[in-house]
Amino acid sequence: MSVHPAGAKVTFNAVLATPHYNQFGYDFYDNYFFEEGTELTILAQLNGFSSYSETFFVKSPQNLNNRAIYLREIKPPSVFLAFQLFDYLPETINATINGSPITFGLFYNNPGIQCEYRTTGELNYPEGELNLVIEVSGYERYTETLIQTSSGVSKYLTLTRLTPACCPGCLTIDPRLSGYYYRYYNISSRNLPLPLPSDTPSGVIPYAYSVCWAGCSDLWCSSVVRIWKNEVDYVDIAWDWATTGNKYIAYEDIFPPPPIPTHCLTITCNTPGAFIRLDGVDYGSNGFYSTNFPEDSGPVVLTVDAEDFISYTETIVLGTEDITRNITLLPCTPPEIRHNFTVNYIPKDAVLTLNGSLCGVDGYYSTTFIENGGNVTLNITKTGYVPYTETIVLGTEDIVRDIILQPIIIPPIPEDNNLMKLAEIGFFGLLFLFMRRRKKKEK
Repeated sequence: MSVHPAGAKVTFNAVLATPHYNQFGYDFYDNYFFEEGTELTILAQLNGFSSYSETFFVKSPQNLNNRAIYLREIKPPSVFLAFQLFDYLPETINATINGSPITFGLFYNNPGIQCEYRTTGELNYPEGELNLVIEVSGYERYTETLIQTSSGVSKYLTLTRLTPACCPGCLTIDPRLSGYYYRYYNISSRNLPLPLPSDTPSGVIPYAYSVCWAGCSDLWCSSVVRIWKNEVDYVDIAWDWATTGNKYIAYEDIFPPPPIPTHCLTITCNTPGAFIRLDGVDYGSNGFYSTNFPEDSGPVVLTVDAEDFISYTETIVLGTEDITRNITLLPCTPPEIRHNFTVNYIPKDAVLTLNGSLCGVDGYYSTTFIENGGNVTLNITKTGYVPYTETIVLGTEDIVRDIILQPIIIPPIPEDNNLMKLAEIGFFGLLFLFMRRRKKKEK
């Protein structure tokens, strides 16, 4: 709380920022006491709102606690647009200002005669050019550049109606409807109430009924035909000659056949990224597709495929029951990569085995193996020769071996009885020496 003496000049310059009950008012809270004769000025400002200023003299001690200050929101100038249409309510209305959509609502409607549309909601735009585009079914496209001023824009627009040429045509009724009653007339309004007026042309439908006329209308080339068997069971058929031309009313138009039963086709595949196709049409890659089909629709070709998997193809006959397929794709087997394995060996009559299996003829053996096919053991033997053994890794390249067995060399027989030399000869050497000396004694 602060107290100001008499005769003092006090100015409050506050930027308000607290909304007050969703109104354009804001509360400024403080505790000040003023003596009589104080000149007090209150200034209030808020971005987007008008400023507030008030100056007065305090006539008696006052407490300005909880003084409410209300500001007026500042908005861009407004835009109001309206237009009238005749005879019927349009099917579509599309409108934009500077590319942004705006909405027109029906203000009043006198059926078959006149209606009026006006912009709805608040339309506020800054000053400058406003590019207006309005498209109403049955009317020419309307464009205008509006100039927005500080006072806003308020304007009634005039739309130009499309006027079709005369629409000559012929109406033909299915002979199967002969004996039924008909009534038809040209209309200029698409919302005339039914039943049809009793004074319109009518009669009993003769066999192979057909009538032709100019079909011209100053507004629209539209017609309605009612066909009935009694006052309860009837069908109204409407069309525009400008778009349809000649009109044929078939028996099925009046008595449509019963709906064809439908059934469900469901296809699932648990392979990630699998594509499902029916007759070549792609239905996604999430592994699931379901649709309804008319009964007895006939065959379709189902294809399910995914990368690195074998494609699945089936011809499915869409008949009288629901169909479900749960597809599991099989992974593709990678192609075999093979390499050559060749062995040339001497002597040619030596025995060659691979992992114990006899192989090779006349000093030569050749085969192929699957890449990274593991290990094999190569053995080449012959009496009187040092055997050859090798473990070969079947990897990623061709393998060639040229092998020459080395003969076993018998050392010479020593002439003395040096035990050290005898030891070097070994058991078989001693045996050979013993046999040789025995033969000499026998001689």
